[in-house]
Amino acid sequence: MKAIILLLILGQLPYKAVKPKIEIRHDSVFVNFKTANFSTDPNVFYGEVPYPETPRPFFLDYDRNVWSKKVDTLHSLYLRDIKPGRLYHYQVSYIDTVRKVECASREYFFRIIQDGDGHLKEGVVITDGPYLSIFSTKDYGIFFWTNYESRAWVEIDNKKISDNTISRKHEIYLKDLHGGEKKYRVIVVSGVDTFYTPIYKFHVKENGSDLKFLVAGDSRASWRYPAASYRINGVNFDILRLLMLNAYRERVDFVILLGDLISGVTQSREYGELQYRTYLNAMWPFDAFIPVLHVPGNHDMTAPYIKKGDIRLDPEPPNSAEDLWKEVFMLPENGPQAEEGKPPYKENVYYVDIGNARIVVLNVDYNYTRGKGGKLSPALDKTQLEWLKKVLKDNKKEHLFVCFHEPAYPLGPHIGSSLDAKLRERNLLWDLLSEYLPDAVLVAHEHFYARMLTPGNIWQVITGRAGAPLYTTDVTKIPEDIKLFKFSKEFHYCLIETENNKSYLTVKTFTGDTLDSCELR
Repeated sequence: MKAIILLLILGQLPYKAVKPKIEIRHDSVFVNFKTANFSTDPNVFYGEVPYPETPRPFFLDYDRNVWSKKVDTLHSLYLRDIKPGRLYHYQVSYIDTVRKVECASREYFFRIIQDGDGHLKEGVVITDGPYLSIFSTKDYGIFFWTNYESRAWVEIDNKKISDNTISRKHEIYLKDLHGGEKKYRVIVVSGVDTFYTPIYKFHVKENGSDLKFLVAGDSRASWRYPAASYRINGVNFDILRLLMLNAYRERVDFVILLGDLISGVTQSREYGELQYRTYLNAMWPFDAFIPVLHVPGNHDMTAPYIKKGDIRLDPEPPNSAEDLWKEVFMLPENGPQAEEGKPPYKENVYYVDIGNARIVVLNVDYNYTRGKGGKLSPALDKTQLEWLKKVLKDNKKEHLFVCFHEPAYPLGPHIGSSLDAKLRERNLLWDLLSEYLPDAVLVAHEHFYARMLTPGNIWQVITGRAGAPLYTTDVTKIPEDIKLFKFSKEFHYCLIETENNKSYLTVKTFTGDTLDSCELR
């Protein structure tokens, strides 16, 4: 087992992934990166990050690039005209000579300063984020990573709030916020160097207020597109950023992403973390303005995995996929307590009370195990089911939405391999939900849109087209106990609005056209 854990920690990145670094040599700035295979046409695209006069999202643009014809696994490219004190961003690309395909990195950030002798060195900067989380109507969180060990504060409501740690990852809780618009910025200090972010803003609701939120699923990479930006580190970078642009335009209160956030399927913990941080990076800066709730899917729960013969297993804690999930995200920790020796439920099973609704998140791929015949782990384990009973019974909110990844009633290629693969467990869950009748059960996994009425008069909405590959199959057979109202293969997102005791669903394409709409309750 120790040898397996070592491989998880030290596993090499695949040919399609790189982690470039900034290097200062003789007061000149270089980007260095290493590829798994020999690669050619290394390219660095870079530009200055704008600081808008008003708090608003901005697109990162590139106004220069540097390129080489070198064929090698190690590349070093010189960046010209870098001004000390300015914030820059960059991406690298290259052509893998074995797979004959272009690959690209996520976006990275750097800042160059001068030391006491006037020589250049890398300054402290936020490399990832800030990202906004939500825990309740009045409680939020901001998390981010820095390039150096640092101290950090969030400046909001004329207060400076810190997590009181010296670290590269920071999680800062903002509790008991008053309703209305909030403006904030992050301050980071390392040694004598200080970095300030632009000003961001978000809106805090009142308890019991109506809501508007966006729901989508399956943002993992697609290799069925020629552009490298559709498959950066297991993430469909372009489509996910476009989704968040639509979320901002729709002025939603928060976003729910229903699993398969990344491609996963890696034995390298390092590559699993890189995929998650690419996923967060793809949504930035929109996820500095809009809080996002993340739901685990089967691909996410294979980052990392181990193999024993033909069986793919979740590593034991503290190296499980659930442990990595918890290390990356900042989500509610009100889920059930795991049995000794089992992966944690914290931050992958939880509920959030926002406005007039309770949002419940389950992990139907917990402790994920897969063999030749498909998924071997439970559809929903007993611990989660017992926890869910209590969460539903204690709910005092007008509206209830239950979120998980794999459909209880699939329609496409996952028939027989989703929650319906374990009918007894599926039916126990559905009987419980029928008792409390949620406004809707929100799922993904199948890469299309479908709205259906299931047994117990429960709406199940499948929304799985936030970037993952298009399924070529059509719905050819609808189970007798299902009433299908709408089906579509287009890229889309779902908008849910609550208004007093009513709730409504509107489904839109990325061009803003309406695919479907209905009253849920």
